[in-house]
Amino acid sequence: MSNTIICIPARFGSTRFPGKPLVSILGKPMLWHVWHACIQVVEQAQVIIATDHPTIADTMTSYGAKVVMTDAHLPNGTLRCFSAWQSIQKDYPHITSLINVQGDEPALDPNHLKQFIREGTALNTPVFTPRVKMQGENDLWQSPHVVKVVADEKNHALYFSRSPIPAQERSNQHLWYRHLGLYGFQIQDIPSLEACPLGVLAATEQLEQLSWLEAGFSIGLVTLPPSGPAVDVPEDVRAVEQWMSRTL
Repeated sequence: MSNTIICIPARFGSTRFPGKPLVSILGKPMLWHVWHACIQVVEQAQVIIATDHPTIADTMTSYGAKVVMTDAHLPNGTLRCFSAWQSIQKDYPHITSLINVQGDEPALDPNHLKQFIREGTALNTPVFTPRVKMQGENDLWQSPHVVKVVADEKNHALYFSRSPIPAQERSNQHLWYRHLGLYGFQIQDIPSLEACPLGVLAATEQLEQLSWLEAGFSIGLVTLPPSGPAVDVPEDVRAVEQWMSRTL
């Protein structure tokens, strides 16, 4: 994994949850938990945090993290990672893949991240991302905060949605998969992906990855074991702390 760089985008001004990266999870900022999981992935070239806010930068620098400042007006985490990469790429000429780990996944298992990087880079698709099978989690399947994904026979993504997809009864749960907030990119494809306009479907669903599908890029899927919950809204913090307290 020495040819891989991990980037964690962290925006302070979240619409649904302002200041979310610094919310306390078991006594430490949520972003610290994500960063700590990432640095446990052995032999990675570097882990960087891409942020727009000096408080986030100062907080994470105090823990020893490498931080890259980015424009506050960037519309999403992927473009924040791309911007950070552009500012440091000359220092890492051997890097072939960039991993975007969303900063709201404090329960991320480092072993799952290792599996994702290992299997995803072998797919040779411009983009790769993980999915997790849902088993009896009807509330998650119905929730607009949980992104669902369906795939073709080659495990390439067909569509992502905040709505329940595919539209089936609970007896057919073998087709239920949720998407996790991780993305892998082949370095040579980043300029083309960055140039993709916001697609109609992406704007409708508020899901950036649909722009790449609309533009004709393949997105490979890596199936990971069940993982802990993410933090989308303030009400999720307690559930995440309870989950982490049981599993740590």
